[in-house]
Amino acid sequence: MINDTGLTTVHHPAEGKEVFNGLIQIDPTFGTFFSLIATTLRKSAIENPKLRLNESLRMHEDKDFIVKLSYHCNLKSGFIDKAVAIRTGHENNTFSSVQNRSKQYYINQEKLYNSLYSWAKEEKLPEDITEMFKLKGICAYISQKQGVAKYINYAFKALANPKLLKTRYQYFALKNRL
Repeated sequence: MINDTGLTTVHHPAEGKEVFNGLIQIDPTFGTFFSLIATTLRKSAIENPKLRLNESLRMHEDKDFIVKLSYHCNLKSGFIDKAVAIRTGHENNTFSSVQNRSKQYYINQEKLYNSLYSWAKEEKLPEDITEMFKLKGICAYISQKQGVAKYINYAFKALANPKLLKTRYQYFALKNRL
């Protein structure tokens, strides 16, 4: 997210659980871009066996890791008003190889949220957070579908998960067209 300084960063300083709540969008004012590029960690943080990159994710390994890191550690946003690193990409970068809002994009989103859902269940996170990851995964799954199949899948998923009907994610799933 580009903030009012023109930088890709979060919107305001935060620390501890505020960072976690911002990254998972419980606090939508925080922003979701928290990069590992200029992150400094204590050795003890990465020695935690619960903090590992999910190598089964082709994309979003960093997002998955940062969310888990923000839950287990006391992260603090650093300088958000000036650049501290330069981010570059290349044509073989997995991020630039997948078109935004394409079928592959939603497949990757589904994998990310399924990973976070499994982790949240294992860690016994609060039910509302666990449920949010589950619903986001379901919406990413529905977003991959086209035509009548999209609406049939939505109906079956909504019957099995009635909370889907009360979330903003349902609109996201149904709105997206491939």
